[in-house]
Amino acid sequence: MLYVAVEATCESLTFTDIGLTLTGTVDRVRATPDGLGIADIKTGKTAVAADGTVRTQGHAAQIAVYEILAGHAIGRPIDAAAQIIGLQVAKTDKGRRAGIGTLQSARDILLDDGESPGLLRHAANMLHSGNFYGNPRSQLCHPKYCPAYAGCRWRK
Repeated sequence: MLYVAVEATCESLTFTDIGLTLTGTVDRVRATPDGLGIADIKTGKTAVAADGTVRTQGHAAQIAVYEILAGHAIGRPIDAAAQIIGLQVAKTDKGRRAGIGTLQSARDILLDDGESPGLLRHAANMLHSGNFYGNPRSQLCHPKYCPAYAGCRWRK
């Protein structure tokens, strides 16, 4: 597999129409016959099922943001299917597993489609209005990750 970028960092990508700025680092961008795609590694006891399948459900929003950030960071569109690489470590051979799942067109859920708003618009509306519920137990409840951290009433 050919990686085009490892630790691709996007310092700032602003969507002026919704007043939202994204920043972040994407693990890997890979070259495929279909174009460039994200490769993201997931670990833990549920990363790979006993039959070797990797669960992709629930990862679309994260992968979609990665696609947008990586495309901006490297100046090329990310349009191939994303890979979720599942790695599970364990004390026994039976518990050690690896597998790959794919996500196609994850970016579609972030963007408006003409009939309904995408997740980016929903997120911007919640942040600007203050109508969201924080989760102070989350590791993302931190000034580095949350733009509303300084004024958040949920973490008190």
